[in-house]
Amino acid sequence: MMGVAVMLFAVVGCGSADSAPPAASQTLRIIATEYAFDGDAASISVGETIRFELVNEGDLDHELQLLNERGTVLGQVPRLAPGATGSVEVFFEEAGVYTVICDIDDHQFRGQRASFPVDEA
Repeated sequence: MMGVAVMLFAVVGCGSADSAPPAASQTLRIIATEYAFDGDAASISVGETIRFELVNEGDLDHELQLLNERGTVLGQVPRLAPGATGSVEVFFEEAGVYTVICDIDDHQFRGQRASFPVDEA
């Protein structure tokens, strides 16, 4: 579970309308089961765009929300039925500690949340 915590999500940047974020530099696969996220550890640095792929291997619906340190949702994979897969790409603009949660019913309070750092480039 903690490996996913280290690898997860990014900050959606605020840039000019003319500047698009760079293409995803890596895809991080996250497995959702009842009240847990799991996956391989990875490092994320400011300036990267990461594609997060959520695979629901549980028996219940799950989703993924990426939050910054202020609790603002920066990216989301909407509710997925068991066996479904979804993804979101997020650009990391700031260093800090980010959190991913499943905000369906009481899932995050039952442990389906993880935090991870984004380091300076």
